[in-house]
Amino acid sequence: MYRMTMFIRLSLLFLTTILSQSLLAQVNFEKGYFIESNGQETECLIKNKGQRNVPAVLEYKVSEAGPTKTIPVESLNEFGIDNFSRFQRSSVDIDQSNSHFSKLSDQYAPDFMNQSVMLRVLLIGKASLYKYYDGSEDKYFFKADTGKIEPLIYKKYRTIDDQIAHNESYKSQLLKNLDCGSVKSAILNGISYSEKDLTALFVSYNRCMDSDYSLIEQNAGRRSHYWLNVRPGISMSDLTIQNYPGIKEMNLGMHTGLRFGVEGEFILPFNKNKWSIILEPTFRSYQGENIYRDRPVTVDFKSIEFPLGLRHYIFLNEKSSIFLNGSFVIDILLGEPLIIVESHTDLELENRMYFTVGAGYKFLGRYSMEFRYGIPSGIINYTGVSARYKSLSLIVGYRIFGA
Repeated sequence: MYRMTMFIRLSLLFLTTILSQSLLAQVNFEKGYFIESNGQETECLIKNKGQRNVPAVLEYKVSEAGPTKTIPVESLNEFGIDNFSRFQRSSVDIDQSNSHFSKLSDQYAPDFMNQSVMLRVLLIGKASLYKYYDGSEDKYFFKADTGKIEPLIYKKYRTIDDQIAHNESYKSQLLKNLDCGSVKSAILNGISYSEKDLTALFVSYNRCMDSDYSLIEQNAGRRSHYWLNVRPGISMSDLTIQNYPGIKEMNLGMHTGLRFGVEGEFILPFNKNKWSIILEPTFRSYQGENIYRDRPVTVDFKSIEFPLGLRHYIFLNEKSSIFLNGSFVIDILLGEPLIIVESHTDLELENRMYFTVGAGYKFLGRYSMEFRYGIPSGIINYTGVSARYKSLSLIVGYRIFGA
């Protein structure tokens, strides 16, 4: 019991430290600039939330020690964060057609309305590429040489026989305006209406034309990553049996066991790589003994767990981050796991599903430590008899592969 109490206290101290640090780490100001509608340019530090759409208000500081100020984005012509993003106000045609399946138009042509909007600049060169997020989908725009910014036309619509069709006029627009060497064959081979394909195409065109170009590096903070981590640790586990014949309630006490997991982590390509999907097949064991009314009670089982979950990172600086995660777990028992009560019928344990929550610290993107709590769940299924199993784990991790 003393070991468990100390373990819990250390866990709570660790979690409290993480939560307090996370509150401080939410404010992340980075070097940038903005240009007001009157042409005045201000160099400053801008709060980078890594969000997909344009904020209504820009939060900034003139200096690190200065107070936080705000300015409405609608009063700006342009703003940018170094090595992350750049937005430029332009008057462009925006398709008003609804792309939701149940609300598709039966018109092939887009329903354009001219609007003044902030476009995200993806690439600047002889041919430039832009993106606009209207709250439901991405729309792309381009500019060839010194021409005006035009929409790349892509629209889903409903045919007369109630089928979904696609207006892919953007392909003919690209063929007409980006006519250079292998770029034409890339378009004809079916380039998709996506940031990845379009950006690669515009890079190829500018290179083909031997033209200088600037690729705005917001994707450096938004690229998908795949990580593989080994994660050994120890688990403090507790099992309580209730309503067993002759036993109203018996706690087998807290027992320490080993666990070993291999975690695959997929970093999602948005919100500055703060979110990831995790899958961690884990081997764990539990052994417990107790004496109840002079009867020895023994539990011995091993299992393979398959936790699938979501993780959120909070970056403290370039080297350190903290994270919070939650997982849904399928726990598959190995062998013949039993609860053995002397002079009584053995109870066979069953596979289970449950949830875990955890919090941890990562250093240099490679080393990590996590406390994880397994929410209590049933582990046997006998009429009138129940057993609740819960665990608290300390896990250390090391990244062995990353791409």
